Order: sequence, then structure tokens, then C-alpha cells
Amino acid sequence: MNSSLNRLPKDYLSTIQLEAVKDIYNVLLDYINNFLNYANNNVLLAYPGHGKTTALALLANQILHDKLKYNGFLFVVKEISHMKALNKILPLEENKVLYVSHENLSEVREKIKQSQIVIITHARFKEIAIEHFRKENINLFTTWRGKRRKVIVDEMPEMIDSFIYQVTDDCQWINEWLDANGKVYNNEDRVKIRNFIIKLLKQKISNENGPTTGKPILSEITELEEKQLLINFLRKTEKNIYEIIDFESRNKLRWFIRLCREENVGYMDQEDSLSKRNKNEKKIICSKKINYEKLQCPILIMDGTAFATPTHYQDYNIIPLDNRTNDERLIITHHHINTSYYARSSSDKTYQVIIRELEKLRGNNQNPFLLSFKKDYEYYSKHNIIDSESSIYKEINILTTSSKNYLSKYTELYLGALPLRPPYYYKAAAIAMFEKDEELLNLKMNHDHSVKQWFSDERIEKIYRELVLRELIQIIYRSNIRNLNEPKTKKVNIYIATKQVHFLYELKRLFEQCGMDKVTFHFDSKTVIDSDKVKEKAIMYANELVEIIKKENIILPQPVGKITNSTAIKNFMNRHWLNYREEILSAFQMHGLTITENSRSWKLVDWLTYETH
Repeated sequence: MNSSLNRLPKDYLSTIQLEAVKDIYNVLLDYINNFLNYANNNVLLAYPGHGKTTALALLANQILHDKLKYNGFLFVVKEISHMKALNKILPLEENKVLYVSHENLSEVREKIKQSQIVIITHARFKEIAIEHFRKENINLFTTWRGKRRKVIVDEMPEMIDSFIYQVTDDCQWINEWLDANGKVYNNEDRVKIRNFIIKLLKQKISNENGPTTGKPILSEITELEEKQLLINFLRKTEKNIYEIIDFESRNKLRWFIRLCREENVGYMDQEDSLSKRNKNEKKIICSKKINYEKLQCPILIMDGTAFATPTHYQDYNIIPLDNRTNDERLIITHHHINTSYYARSSSDKTYQVIIRELEKLRGNNQNPFLLSFKKDYEYYSKHNIIDSESSIYKEINILTTSSKNYLSKYTELYLGALPLRPPYYYKAAAIAMFEKDEELLNLKMNHDHSVKQWFSDERIEKIYRELVLRELIQIIYRSNIRNLNEPKTKKVNIYIATKQVHFLYELKRLFEQCGMDKVTFHFDSKTVIDSDKVKEKAIMYANELVEIIKKENIILPQPVGKITNSTAIKNFMNRHWLNYREEILSAFQMHGLTITENSRSWKLVDWLTYETH
């Protein structure tokens, strides 16, 4: 490893913790030297900030240094930007390291088989796994000099192959299907076929009550001419499928062909909107797990959040590593605010409450970076809380922080909501993860408020919770906590606004499970909005008491019951004193009053000072 370190840029070495990098590098070295068990694919629990990219670069240097000793390798990174990051610390060598993206594939295609190390993105990896039967393409990436490459994947690859259709889709992919047939169809035929396919999908949604998609679409077409039109189109387009440039459009075609020819291919989802107004918008959801084993290559995935998603990795061997995160630095504070999609979209109240909380923090010399949904940024920008035109807000939102290091300098983050995706996202994932279950999934949402879960089916709920927690952990690790060289005294504050406090308790359990038991959690048992209501009423009652005190010339201190006969005030004090003491005291102080308790737990009202009032 030391010789490989010497080949890295000196300024880069100062940013990493060598012990953490060495932990990862040693496992990677065991992997390429065949010391790991290949019976199962492996997942290396390499925590965020521990130097996965550096270890990968060191490994590549080692391979190139002893190139005759090793076979070929396929490195898989999340995005093109990660290729560029790797390229900065891994010098390109002719015929040895090759970066392949959608931008340069045609240009470098002939060099792929010659290159000992080929680096691709998650999207390309997904494509070659789903199209594993396309031998000329799969062999191009998975073999080198007649032998299978070993695969190393940075971060969890896409696990789900899905097709989701709803009536509001613009169906541009149908145009691409038609384009694949060249000039076979004139404009009139194109419009006719496009409209017919959309009509068939809409009819399936309208007529099929589920739970699955039922009979094949072709079997439900009664007009012989229409049926023959679709059969001919499918036959021609399937033959020309690789003329469709976009992989996702090709994959939609495959799913549509299955819907036309097979029964019960997918599920009918009749309730799947975050918006209460459109909650019964129906969808077709087809989904299955991507089988990377079809590549017939040994695979090692480096995923620092694998401990949060055990269902996704149930067929993998997990390799644990020491967690070197300086967890004493991390403080997670819960703000009890309803930040659901409906709460944020139905009124400005949630935004206003969050703005006030941010202003309080700024008044205490804190300036957390606000992370929320892209749509939310419009309101916050309009009220001068953020600059939505700044490059960082254009690049990231609460759903797009994974594997991005824009936030690594921030020691304070404020999450204006949980990183929740639409329900169909979790349903599609569950359909894939539990595709072998004999019992069908129940896609209905839970409406029993006594049961604290979003989905009726516990299997979908399980997937949902795992994926939300994974994204939460990813976001937290985007902050400065990922910098392992920072001192313990440099605290990292993460504020999370949500009423779903169970996620934070589960987060605490997961952190403890992976050795982070020194993280400080502050849980808020009362909602910010309830606090506001209590304070508002306390101000009203304090004003009422001041008027009585002055009018009756009452000498303070006195119990509330000695000042007024109002049962409303006394009941208010008794009901809220324990949980909202600060809010009540603050309200009374605004009127020059304070409240103390005597040995008998009586609330005594007194002036803040002994000046004459």
C-alpha cells in the first residue's frame, strides 16, 4: 500500500485518514487475490468518509504496478462526476485504465477489451445486467483476455427493474419505439399506433380492479384488425429493439410486451398519491429485482449504509469494518413539526414555522444549511432564507445528496422534511424484494391511525423504513462528520423537522448497532405549532392577569387562584405547566411577570423585578 500511496498527489493525502483507508484497501486486496469466498456476492461495510474512492485508486495503482499478476477488473461508480474524481488521483495509462460513459462509448468501444481496468457508472451496470442476454455487449464489459473480470461497485447499485404507468404520463417513450422502425410507419400510422397503445394502457387501468394486472392486453382486444396492428407493431419493434437509443425506453418496451402477452405481470395500484386530492389515481406497477449474478462475475459492493437495508442485501455476504467516525462530534436535534407533503403543500404554515426556527438558530450564532425538496426552495428563496440561484441549491436537494460532497464543509444542516419519495417508489421496491413470496402484496395505504405505519402491508412498510433511514444516514454523512481528521470539539449539528419521531429512534438504534453510541440525540416531545398555540394563549392570560392585578391593587407574589376566579386560566396552567413551562414563562415575561412554584407546587405570580408597577 505504501508504494501505491506514493503515487497519489501529496495535497490529496492530507485530506484522508490512512487507517480508515487501510481497512478498506486490505479487504479489496484480499478480494483481488481470491481470499474472499465467492459463493455469495459480498458487501463491504465501508462507512461514508472512510476513503472508498482513495482505496479504489490505491488498488488500481497496485493492479497496474503488478499488471501481469492480476486479471481484468470492472469498477462501477455512481455517476460520471465520480469518474472524474477518481481520474484526479488515478493517472490514465494507455490500454490499462478506461473510463466509459454514454458520452464516449462509441469512441472507446474498441479499447474496452484491451483495458485491464474499465470504469463505468451505475446506470451502465444496470443496463448490462438487465440485458445480460445481449452477449456481444455483456462480454465487452465482463471479460478480459478470455476470463471474467472481478467487479467492484462503489455504493449500492440500482436493485430494482421497474415500469410504472399512470394516465398522466406523456408516453414519449412510445415515440422512440416508433422511431426504431425507421420509415416503416408514416405520420398517420404513427399517431394511430401511439394513440392505440395509450388507449390500451388506460383501459387496463380503468377496467382492471387488481390486485394484479390480470389477463394479457392482447387477449382483451376484441377487434381483429386492432389486435393484428398491435401484434405486427410488437413483432417489428422487438426485432429492432436495439435501434432504440435510450435504455429506459427499451426496457419499457420489454415490460409492455410482457403486459401484452402474459398474465399477472404487475400490480394495479389504486391508491398512491401524496396529495389527498389525487389519492386514488391508479397506476400499473411492474417490478422485479435486478439479478447481477447473471453477469457471472464475482461482485464486491462497497456500501457504508448496508446496515440500514438488510432486506436488499439478504442474498449477500456482509463484511464488517471498524467505524472510525468521530461520533462524539455528532448532535441530532428533533424539531416536532408536521412536514408531510400535504402539510407543506396545503398552506404556508409549515414553511413559516421552519423559517422561525431557523431564525432562532441564527440568533444563537448558528447558520445551518437548509436542505429540503426542490419545490420548497421556491418559498424559502422568495422569503430570503436561501439563494435558490446559488450553484449548490441548483445541484442538490434532500433527495439528491447521495455520493455528493457539496455539504462536507458544513457543520450544521437543517432538514426541512424527511427524505420521502412517492408511495409507488416503495411499493415497486417491495414488489421486487418480495417477488418470490406466495402471498401477494397489499398495496393499500394504512388508514388506521392507531397503527403507526404508512402502508397496510408490513413488507412494504419494512422496505419504506429501510430506504428512508438509508437516505437519512447518507444525508448526515454528507456533512462535516465525514471528515475523520476533525477534532472532537468541532461539533456537527443536524436538525430534523418531522412529526415522525420513530425514524429518529430507529436511527439512534442503527447508529448504536454500528458503533456510534456517543451520538447525542435531543428529542422534542411537543410540536412547534402546539408550542406556538400555548404561548399565544399564555400571552392572552398574562395580559388578563396584569389588568386584574393593577385594577385590584393586588400585592404580589400570589397564587393564580388568589388573583382570579377564572377556571380557564387555572386549568390552562395546570394542564400545560409541565410540558410548556418555557413557553408560559416567556409569555408572562413579556408582561413583566414571572411564575415560581412553592413547596406545595402552587404557581405564584410575581413581578419580574420589585419595582413599582
